[in-house]
Amino acid sequence: MATRTKSHLYEALLDYQQGLCAYCQEELHPEPFLNQIDRIEEGGPYEPDNCRLVHQECHLKRHGNFVLPRFPEVRTAFQQRMLWMKARMRLEQMAKISARKSPYITYPALMQFEWIIAQTEAEEKHADKALTKALTRAGHPMVEIMRAIHGTGDVTIGLLLSVIDIKKAKYPSSIWQYFGIGVPSAERYAKGVKGGGSKMHRAVLRQWAETQVRLRTSYRNHEYDLRRGMTEGKEGWRSDAHRHADGCRHMTKLFLSHYWEMYRRVDGLPLDRP
Repeated sequence: MATRTKSHLYEALLDYQQGLCAYCQEELHPEPFLNQIDRIEEGGPYEPDNCRLVHQECHLKRHGNFVLPRFPEVRTAFQQRMLWMKARMRLEQMAKISARKSPYITYPALMQFEWIIAQTEAEEKHADKALTKALTRAGHPMVEIMRAIHGTGDVTIGLLLSVIDIKKAKYPSSIWQYFGIGVPSAERYAKGVKGGGSKMHRAVLRQWAETQVRLRTSYRNHEYDLRRGMTEGKEGWRSDAHRHADGCRHMTKLFLSHYWEMYRRVDGLPLDRP
């Protein structure tokens, strides 16, 4: 339920709060959100006196970040698809580690594990179909516009439509910042300060970029290859993989810029740029 460094707080806080959210006083979900009163970047420790358990929705409302999605069915379908994908990846990782490191895992146990993974894969495929249907039912022109872009699947479209509030995204850089790809990761992270963005969301965007590279689309030709050419032979690049990741990031930023412009045009919003 919690990370190793915070798990000691949950039982004590659940008991102290009598199982209720510190904000709304309603019963907590099975996995409550651990909120710091004084944030870690302000010197606040992970101690019982400085923490409380709350609903994540209550936490977002408290800070003015809770916004009902424009396409709730798409948001639900996307989140469920991500849930099954994460479950499958975690199970596959556990199976590999167990098979490689433990001499006490029997063959029948591994076969049972493989069966569980297969069931999870089946649920993931069902979630894919549900997401496709939800996007079609949304009826927004951006769905078909995005589907027409070579190598852009419904998972990528579901991510963008379900988490981006295009009215709040005044500039393309607003979306870059939201996903945490505006600058290289080395510049994004600082000790004790959140880097921004969701790792899972970035994983979806990275998969989109890898598909563009593999299919040799126009995005690869116009941005990825150009960026790779600019960095070839230059100092400061640790490896070819580092240059590849840089090319993918720049290509994704261009894609998100196009998405921002198309979406705002469709919705009749201004296209002011900084």
